[in-house]
Amino acid sequence: MNLLDDGTVNPEKPLNVYWIMFENNGEKKNLNFLQRKLAYGYHVTKSDGYEFEIQLVSYKKRRIFIALDDQGEYKAYMLINGTTAVLKNIFVYANESGAFPSVEYVEMFGENELEDKVVYEKISI
Repeated sequence: MNLLDDGTVNPEKPLNVYWIMFENNGEKKNLNFLQRKLAYGYHVTKSDGYEFEIQLVSYKKRRIFIALDDQGEYKAYMLINGTTAVLKNIFVYANESGAFPSVEYVEMFGENELEDKVVYEKISI
């Protein structure tokens, strides 16, 4: 979550999306323009009942909703494997051997807070 100094979600960029460079000791690297527009980016809108609705560039069929929980903390919610879950991570695997990245699959990891269990789903694109 990308929070402003006052603790609210940044309306222009509510999520921090970045590479984790495991070969460089887990260094974080920002996405470039093509990566944001063609594979790993997202679009954000305001949503009734939620603070924001996020649509992934790589998989427009699934949405992420950002809202305050009962303790006043922002959380991202998503349907993962048929269950509404608090989103923990999304990994997008793309083949970048050509001129433009081609997304092959997306993995989503979350937690069903009602049942206190981890949920996972892998979607081939």
